[in-house]
Amino acid sequence: MGLERDPHTAPSAATSSRRSELVAKRRQLRDRCLELEIALEVAKNGSGDREADAGAGFAPDEPLRPVRIDGATPLAVELEHKIDPLPLLNARERAERLKWFLPNVRVLHAHTHNGRTVASLEFGTTDAFQLDFELCAAPLELRVTHLSTPVRLALGPLVTSSVACGNVARLLLGCYEFQRLCGRRHRILRALQRAFAAWGAALSGPARLSVAAARGTVCIRYELRFPPGSALPISEITVSVHVTAKVVGNLQGIAQAQGIADALMREYGVEHGLEAFVRAVITA
Repeated sequence: MGLERDPHTAPSAATSSRRSELVAKRRQLRDRCLELEIALEVAKNGSGDREADAGAGFAPDEPLRPVRIDGATPLAVELEHKIDPLPLLNARERAERLKWFLPNVRVLHAHTHNGRTVASLEFGTTDAFQLDFELCAAPLELRVTHLSTPVRLALGPLVTSSVACGNVARLLLGCYEFQRLCGRRHRILRALQRAFAAWGAALSGPARLSVAAARGTVCIRYELRFPPGSALPISEITVSVHVTAKVVGNLQGIAQAQGIADALMREYGVEHGLEAFVRAVITA
């Protein structure tokens, strides 16, 4: 009696191996078809780009050639090839654009030769001062050759620290801020002088205002100075009050004057705070 094969029995090892081979080939064919489709799409897009470039007048197969950019290069050419945030190489163009942002600074002259820059600048319109300097690139060296006498003492700490580190940007920033605060001080003291002209308000120098009245005299000192190691100046406003002998019996100062003036300036601002303080003293 012969043996019959059960149709529900598991396939043989040879059949399983054949099936695995067929599945692997099927996967390979599918991957190959995907690669061909991607290659055709890339070729199609590349052809379109080349046609667009040709229509626009570009030559994609032409090798790129280096372009030399220096201080004599026209601005349009430099900007066309500029891919960095560094300053323009054309010093004249930089100076022209600085005028837009620094309206109170005037470049008297500036030129560069063999890595050495010589420049002269004037800061401000009222109480203007002049700064001349030389800057050498290699080795790095900064020298201040001239500084107007009226500001020489006030700007001394800034000049010393900037020359020590060879930082010309630090020097120019400090000079600009000093000039800006000088202009603000000038406007405030002039406004106070006009407000108290009837009481004989008088300016003695750029930083001192005196208001004399029957009850006493108010003195305001508006100083600008550079803290140690700082490139930015700060304002220091001090007030003093002296009353007449007819009121108190002898000359004496009011100890709380500075604290009261500081509180008024914080509340109303410098100009209006000082005006309120002086008016309170001379009309009390």
